[in-house]
Amino acid sequence: MDIRERLENIHRVFPLTKPKRSVGSGVDIDKIIPGEEISTQYGTCFRTVEIYPHTHGHGAISLNLMDEVDSRIYGIIGRDRSLSGVDMRNAVYIDTETTGLAGGTGTVPFLVGLGYFSGENFHIEQFFIRDYNEERAMLLLISKKFKDFDAVVSYNGKSYDINILSTRFILSRIDDSVRNLPHLDLLYVCRRLWSRRLANCTLLNIERSILGFNRDEDVPSYLIPGLFFNYLINRDARPMMMIFKHNRQDIVSLALLTALVGKIYQNPLDFLDHPLDLLSIGRSFRSENLPEMASVCFEKAKECCSEKHTAEEILRSLGYTFKHLELWERAVEVWREIISISPDSIFAYEELAKHYEHRLKDYGKALDIVRSALSKIDILEGLYNKNISYEREALKYRLARLMRKLNRRGKKWV
Repeated sequence: MDIRERLENIHRVFPLTKPKRSVGSGVDIDKIIPGEEISTQYGTCFRTVEIYPHTHGHGAISLNLMDEVDSRIYGIIGRDRSLSGVDMRNAVYIDTETTGLAGGTGTVPFLVGLGYFSGENFHIEQFFIRDYNEERAMLLLISKKFKDFDAVVSYNGKSYDINILSTRFILSRIDDSVRNLPHLDLLYVCRRLWSRRLANCTLLNIERSILGFNRDEDVPSYLIPGLFFNYLINRDARPMMMIFKHNRQDIVSLALLTALVGKIYQNPLDFLDHPLDLLSIGRSFRSENLPEMASVCFEKAKECCSEKHTAEEILRSLGYTFKHLELWERAVEVWREIISISPDSIFAYEELAKHYEHRLKDYGKALDIVRSALSKIDILEGLYNKNISYEREALKYRLARLMRKLNRRGKKWV
């Protein structure tokens, strides 16, 4: 969205004249959103509950997909062993709407949505402050609520939502019951899976591109603080309906994405068919020391790929994985394939030379490969004016070592 579209959105939502505070002429929140006022020792706030059936979903993904996921997979997905074995049906899915998007001690969460499974249904509780003096009551209620769950799921919550809430808990002298919960932040998961293919990994783009869901008449996030400030002035809660809906849609998407990535990591070949996605999840498996799963994904990516640069990248990852698994013959096949499609890939020559020198002790074969690589460097520097001095020096060092080894064997090698 460019600056012109942003300005048009702002002018459409906000009047050009400064709103005046009016008394008694607004529309109360409970008149447009079914809910109730909740009383606590610190005062009151507004709460509403929406219940979704287990068949509800966005696009082709429904909430009951969560039933098919082995909870042990989430330790790998989140790169956090504390998530291993946590049943995500016992997690709380959180999204906040705040008075600013930059964070800091002056940023106040005015709407906190909590989603959770209960029985066959998915519940979303939303806590709303009708003025700043209700914040402490809201924080007390959600602090108690967090204690009912085994984990928290968010989208960018590690950098934003949870930090905002923790700051407000401290300032309000309320127990920060969310900070120590195992935390699955789906932003980082989505980036690992899809950032190589998608222009961005905002939740909206993930919904469109991965879940196949397009929101109707959604309010942009950057307009939400201004809508709340207008509400504080004119007490007209009607524009708040858009924010409550936006918040609920975010939370449903969190639950759907949690189920979907669980299924993807369990059976990647059943859900992924784009070579970049398969390359990404393969690298994720490799970083988690699961080379067998990584190799399966890389081999499938190789089959799907028709673009030369991507194919070389996939083959490079596949070769290193076979090397890690000590599948030497398959690794050699991959390095030779790289050279066949990209003769200027010096690293493939180096890997072959290492294999023949250190594994097979075939110093003559290794020497031939090193000389071939050096000749390729000469061509590259001549054609493209590339400076490959580091690779040249490394190969020259290997060449000298190989010649010494051959001389010790009593062979004269020219």
